[in-house]
This record gives sequence, structure tokens and C-alpha cells, in this order.
Amino acid sequence: RYRESKEKVGILTVETDVGTFKFRFEDLKAFQEAVADKVKVKVKSRKVTEKNPLPPFNTGELLKEASRVLGLSANEVMNIAQELFENGFITYHRTDSTRVSTAGMGVAKEYISEKFGAELLKLRSWGEGGAHECIRPTRPLDVNALRTLVTVSGSTSAMTKNHYRVYDLIFKRFMASQMVPAEVEAVELEVKLLPENLLIEEERLTKVIKDGWNVLVPLKVTPLPLELKEGESYYFNVLSLTKRKVPKVFPYTQGELVEEMRKRGLGRPSTYAKIVQTLLDRRYVVEKGKLLYPTKLGIDVYTYLSSKFPEYTSEEFTRELESLMDKVESGEEDYQEILKKLRSVLQFVEVKL
Repeated sequence: RYRESKEKVGILTVETDVGTFKFRFEDLKAFQEAVADKVKVKVKSRKVTEKNPLPPFNTGELLKEASRVLGLSANEVMNIAQELFENGFITYHRTDSTRVSTAGMGVAKEYISEKFGAELLKLRSWGEGGAHECIRPTRPLDVNALRTLVTVSGSTSAMTKNHYRVYDLIFKRFMASQMVPAEVEAVELEVKLLPENLLIEEERLTKVIKDGWNVLVPLKVTPLPLELKEGESYYFNVLSLTKRKVPKVFPYTQGELVEEMRKRGLGRPSTYAKIVQTLLDRRYVVEKGKLLYPTKLGIDVYTYLSSKFPEYTSEEFTRELESLMDKVESGEEDYQEILKKLRSVLQFVEVKL
């Protein structure tokens, strides 16, 4: 990802009477020479549709969202979640599941019915049964009610501003997941930059027709200032334009790295934050702003191990080991037999760097 981030692309941003549009140039020479006089906007479709809420958090999603919205590290989030769990405010926070239990639905029903009315309630399980469920509040207390409870009881003096921010994130995501869809107007636009003839397509939510979960977690709505008819094309002058070169992809944030590990089957809810923190502690990576950059030490260690022992440092080998551990836990495999096999193939991997 770091190597890819060194490659640059050009982003040309134009402002018009119907909004701002961004055009991406892979060819930097063409980008430098590009001009923009007008945009041709065509309304491909205009429809009223239902926008469903997102499922409640599992560990990976919580780490990603807390990093994006709150700017917290994975380690900070897990420590805060641990304390919220120990205080009895949220359910177990190390989970791959988004399932909502019957008890969880009861918590949602009580809060939503009282706060917004039963007509906005739509209970969902978000998954089948299992040992764990989603990360959710244990009681129908929003962040203000929780502050009051803590102040009155005085029993959880360790609660900080970030504890309440993380709790609020968990609470709203869960409650929204148990509410009716929002009815919105969605407009699909085809925008051509002239005279470059560069084409982009984008969909905008232009208005909320009927409220649902968005009363708790607001939707991003971008109204069109002018009434544009479906199937028609319109020309608008470019009011201003800016050009800037940006990385082809940006380095990972902590939350994005955790999400990528989850997608690739690397690590577990209990180890995501630990893995990231170990990389930082050993100075294999450093954090600048919210982005993670490998250090020379990290690059050297990675290069050495991956070139000398590619079969034992691959993602696939990691996935196989984790799969074997799951099978031991479920009783499908004998751990002693697995250890014998691993010992025979890994005995020469111990290396002094």
C-alpha cells in the first residue's frame, strides 16, 4: 500500500451552479494541460427508494468507524470498549458477529418506542444464532442518560470524554439498525467535462421523503439547487477549478488496516488492536496524522522475512494456522497432531535478525 501511495494521480475539481464535481486523471501530462469551460450534466434517473440502516457493530467495524469519525487508535478504542463492557454499559466487544439477540431487540424496542414512537421501530436480528452477538448497549440509555447515571452513581469515575464518544457511536449505530428505512429521493447524474470529454457518474441523495433511522443518524443529503428533468441534458459554466496531485491510494489508517485484515481473514477480534499496536511499538510503522507509514526498519524486516521464508510469512499460511486453531476449538482436530506437523516444518525458521 505504501508503494502504491507513492504513485500520483491528478484530481481536477470544478464548481458549477449544480454542485462540485471531481475528475480523476491517471495521465499527469494530460492533467497539467487540462482545461475546463463547461460541464454537461444529464439526469440518468430520478427515483424514490428506501435507504436501510447499517448493521450494528462487530469489532472490526467499530475500530474502523471510531478511527474514521473519532480519530482514535485501535488500542484506545479496545481499551475504552473493555471498560464500557466491565462497567456493564455494552455487550462483549470482541466479536465477529452482528447478530442481535432477543434481549437486544427488547432494549431497542423500549428506547425507540419511547423516544420516536413505535411506528419507527423495525426489529432485525442481523444474523443467525451463535456464541456472540453484536456490540450494543445493555440498557436503553442514550449518551445523555448515561452521563446522568454515572454522575448520580459516582461509581465509574474513570469515564472520560472519549468513553462517552465511543458509547454514543455504539448506541446510535445499534438503535438505527432497529429502525425503519428512510425513504429518499436518489438522482443518478452523468457529468461530462468539456472540452476534455471526461465522463463521471455519481448518485446523490437529494432529499428525504419520509424519515426513518435518519432521525437518529442523519443521512448526507445534497439537494440539487435547480430542478433537472430525468433524461434531459444541461450545460453549466465552470465557476472555478482547482488542480492537485494526490497519491493513487493513501496509506492505511488504523481502522482501514483492521478492516483489510478482517476481509483477508487475518487476526481475530481479540487480536486486531494488538497487532496494530505491536507494529507501532516495534517501530515497524509510524503514524503521521491518521496514516500509517512503514519505517526503514519495518521495510527491512519485511523484505528479509518475505524473501527468505515466503511460504511461512504468507497471508495464506496465517489463515491456515487460524483455521486449524478454530478446528481445535470445535473438536475437529487434535492439537497435538497439528503441533507435530508444525514443528517439523517450522524448526528451521528461528532466525537471528
